[in-house]
Amino acid sequence: MQLRQHEPELRVIGRSVGRLALQCIGSLLRMHLLSAAVLLPLCSSWGIAEPLARVRLDDPFLLQQLHLPAGATPAIYGLEFSEVKIPTEEAAVWGSMERSCQREMPQQEAAPTDILAALQEKAAVGSEQQQQQEQQQQQVFQQQQLLQMQQQQQQQLQLRGWLIPAEQSSSKKAIICMHGWLSNRQACLPFVEAAKNLKLHRDHHILLLDLRGSGDSPTVRRAVAAAAASATREGARGGSSSSSSSCSSWPFEGAVSQLAVDAREDLRAAAAEGDWMRQQGVTLQHVLLDSPICSARSLLQQQPSIRRLARSVLLLFQHLAWGLGSRKSAELRRLRACLSLGSLASSMTTILVSKEDRLQAWPLLQQELLLLEECKRPKATFLLNKGAHCQLAAANAEAFEQAVSHAFVTPSLLQRLWQRMWQPGGPSPPDAQRLSPKDFSALKEEQQEVRLHEQLQLQQERQEEEEEMLELTDTQDEADM
Repeated sequence: MQLRQHEPELRVIGRSVGRLALQCIGSLLRMHLLSAAVLLPLCSSWGIAEPLARVRLDDPFLLQQLHLPAGATPAIYGLEFSEVKIPTEEAAVWGSMERSCQREMPQQEAAPTDILAALQEKAAVGSEQQQQQEQQQQQVFQQQQLLQMQQQQQQQLQLRGWLIPAEQSSSKKAIICMHGWLSNRQACLPFVEAAKNLKLHRDHHILLLDLRGSGDSPTVRRAVAAAAASATREGARGGSSSSSSSCSSWPFEGAVSQLAVDAREDLRAAAAEGDWMRQQGVTLQHVLLDSPICSARSLLQQQPSIRRLARSVLLLFQHLAWGLGSRKSAELRRLRACLSLGSLASSMTTILVSKEDRLQAWPLLQQELLLLEECKRPKATFLLNKGAHCQLAAANAEAFEQAVSHAFVTPSLLQRLWQRMWQPGGPSPPDAQRLSPKDFSALKEEQQEVRLHEQLQLQQERQEEEEEMLELTDTQDEADM
């Protein structure tokens, strides 16, 4: 009887639960399809191992955003330059492999001749000895093919760039300009213009690089080099079966683990090369960061147009981590694409950022800097009121030039005394702010005071509500009496 009485309510509940289940199933299917759509191009590119260019030179959109003519080079500023090629770490690996193969080749070639001489002396060729001879000849042929492939690959493992030599040939100072994602070395030309106005080219060599996969530099991933190295080792040890199995097993696992390994290794590259720099007598004195992104995860979450895509990618990572086992999943869980500002010395870092950055770099950067101690914050942060992402030179050339001057121009003794006595923070450029580590400390104190004030207000409101409740209970008790 009770079920019949509540039959309308039960029908409504059943319909709502069914609709909710259908919505959940539909959303999961959409997310899986979107994840597959994101994954398939990546898997196909990694599996084929073909270079995928991000932004080639003379990209019309990039030139339009930077207000540069077609075929822009340092020559438009009247500076002499030369094309350079710099080998990458994979090129060094290929070179060592090539030298080892060349050392092993004479030994491998001499072995079949010795066997043939022994067989002729004995005049009895057995089936086992013929098989050994064929295997050794096959190994020599495979090593020759690997050697040719290594020579071709080593020629491609070079970063392209422009080198602007200093007017003082004996100078030992150099400025290395590296662009960001979806860009190339032409994006560094506005910096070259500011450097020329500040006369930095007189005693500084300036190098503009195309990072891997951008401009004229090839796309070579570490997984490819590691797989080729393992294939070469297996082939040299003996057997075509082992080398073919190692080559066929790397694409999927290597490509997926590369998502975590590349981000982590790229961020720690400067710290890892500290020993090499000290051995070579190279010191890193100044760093200028233009529109840095501190947290890629927070950036994706703040972009409304790609939130669903970001969720699908995160879901895809979870599925891949579950399917690859504990070791691969541990690498994916440790994935944290974060700019390690704390690893850079505060006395050599200068940051340039805009409030109108469509990627919202300033709020994320502000949160990151407030978490650091005052001694670890950058020595200066130039906050521009206008300017798009990585296009601050076109929006405010004076502020951009002042930031470059603050980072790379060493002031004289009188200028330093003047700044300490009258202008400790330095003058702020027009339409911009120059923030020091103490300014961030003051901002942090203000935020803490605001939070304390809000907490006190909440406590007062709760006390007032409790007092009102007590008064109501007292009046009810009096009415009952």
